[in-house]
Amino acid sequence: MTLHLSSSQLFVASFAVSHIIYQLSVYYYTVRTMQPRSRVRHPFGLSIPFLLIPLFYTFLTGEVTTASYKIILFLSPFLAGMLLYQGSFLRHVENTMFVLLYAGCIELTMGIAYYLVNYSLGLELNISSNTIAPENDPVRLFLFIFPPVIVQTIFTPFAVLLWNNYIQKMNLHILFKLGLVAFFIGTGVLYVFPEHMGAAGWFFVFAGIFLSSVLFFQGARELQRILKNFHVHRKKQKILEQNMSDFDQLRKKTFLLRKQHHDVTGHLQVISLLLKEGRSDEARKYIQHFL
Repeated sequence: MTLHLSSSQLFVASFAVSHIIYQLSVYYYTVRTMQPRSRVRHPFGLSIPFLLIPLFYTFLTGEVTTASYKIILFLSPFLAGMLLYQGSFLRHVENTMFVLLYAGCIELTMGIAYYLVNYSLGLELNISSNTIAPENDPVRLFLFIFPPVIVQTIFTPFAVLLWNNYIQKMNLHILFKLGLVAFFIGTGVLYVFPEHMGAAGWFFVFAGIFLSSVLFFQGARELQRILKNFHVHRKKQKILEQNMSDFDQLRKKTFLLRKQHHDVTGHLQVISLLLKEGRSDEARKYIQHFL
């Protein structure tokens, strides 16, 4: 018995499978970067049922590329993180936003490579309102969808390393302000408003981009101030380190002088004692011993 899928069914199935792989990599990232709640023993396994949320939405609507679907796709791992892991709401938002931005950078890089290859080979790009994925060409469809997801999955441990060693030590409020506009533009979640509200929804798209841009410039100024303070602090730290080094050298020299003073005093006492006892020859030999 052979299973035959139409091009539209293959299109939906390919995106659904790639999104499952993506969500599994996000769940792995969350396990490695967040602390599970005290009663949660197997957070990764308990995250698996949340995979069904976007699948159920696709089953009901047939959507895999709309902004509404993307919101469901991004909210399902976020909801799993909120329920299974410790941390404030903002902490979860920042953690999720970082992995989305990280995955988005890889997807953008792979997308550019895909376009360049297609352009160099003279292949036609299928441009539609939702996606430029080649719906009627299974081979090109797989090449468009799966390489970015595979690369994202392979490099997920690197995202974990970045978060644990560097990102979480930064001012996450500034990171949120800097990343919000990139998140809105890169994911396209704001387009949910035109999808459901028509032309009036574009007001919310522009308002969201405008407000996130304002936050971006505010975060950039705060980051500039922090970097300036860090530079001043570094200069003061270097001065302090130099002063500590100079003090240590002075302490060593003082200790050496005190030792030499102690030794000289001892020798003079011996010479003085020999002279008082009339043992001038022995005193002369004692002095010549140090000449």
